[in-house]
Amino acid sequence: MKRLTLALAFTILCFQQSALANSQEAVIDESASCEETPAAELEQNYKNIPYWWDQHDTQFCYGFAAAFLINHHLHRSDSFDGRYVDPLALSTQTILRTKNEPVKDTIWGGFIHHVLTTYQQGLACRVNENILHSQELSLKDILTTFKSIYVQHKKQPSDENVQKIQDIFQKLKLDLALSPTRAELDLWVKDISSNFTVNIMDRFCEKEPFASVPQWKQIERKNHSRALEIDLNQLLQQKTPVGINFCSDVVTNPKYTRSSYNEVCNKHYAVAVAQRKNAAGKCEVLMADSQCAKYNQISPGRCHKGLLWIQRSVLFNTLEDITWVN
Repeated sequence: MKRLTLALAFTILCFQQSALANSQEAVIDESASCEETPAAELEQNYKNIPYWWDQHDTQFCYGFAAAFLINHHLHRSDSFDGRYVDPLALSTQTILRTKNEPVKDTIWGGFIHHVLTTYQQGLACRVNENILHSQELSLKDILTTFKSIYVQHKKQPSDENVQKIQDIFQKLKLDLALSPTRAELDLWVKDISSNFTVNIMDRFCEKEPFASVPQWKQIERKNHSRALEIDLNQLLQQKTPVGINFCSDVVTNPKYTRSSYNEVCNKHYAVAVAQRKNAAGKCEVLMADSQCAKYNQISPGRCHKGLLWIQRSVLFNTLEDITWVN
């Protein structure tokens, strides 16, 4: 994953004019307040906060967004110990603990409030950096292998499956003493209350709790209410980053619309961090987005190191809910 400090990217992007200035007019009232956040305040508010801006082959956008909110909270906490949450660790722990059947293929999608709840419950352990950022094995490869071992061991328990897990530990340069034994594998596949993959992943965790546990709030959009727009505006004025759930189709196609809220789209989480009025007088929102690489493949230059401007009315056409940490 590509990581940087957001303040560095802000200094480059804050005063660029958005390519969406002349996009299609949208249904949201542009007369609403659009108080601009000065670049100096942006840099100060997000100084030193890490942001991973390329989620690669995972679908952990909700985890990346949640990690951003938590890290911002941690950094401002009086008890901050200098350590941040890693989005891959947070997402992995969340999804393995919230899915009823953790060995299914469809373990990737999720919701931001699940991640924040996992953190509140003290389950968001710090995972060994070797497993999160290995150049040899991706997290997806590791989880897929664990799933395969689970299926094989459930059908026919054998020492060969123990060796397969040890091979992964060796590739990740992890302590083999932490690798599960044959007896443990036998127990984990027999006990229906036991989560096989979580049991293995827990071997990579540091159990020390984080500095502080944030409280969070979420507001859903109902009946095309403008409440979200008002709340988002107020939160950004208070320098509070806001997790946003919307259709990412609007990023590369500002004319994208849905006929109903039941219509399928590319639902996605990002984080709103600021707003401004562009040269055409339209309000724009600055988003920190972990799909930056994907956008640039479709529309080169659309996103700069995880940051992009989008016209607020265009964003609100598909916005479903907002989430923030107190």
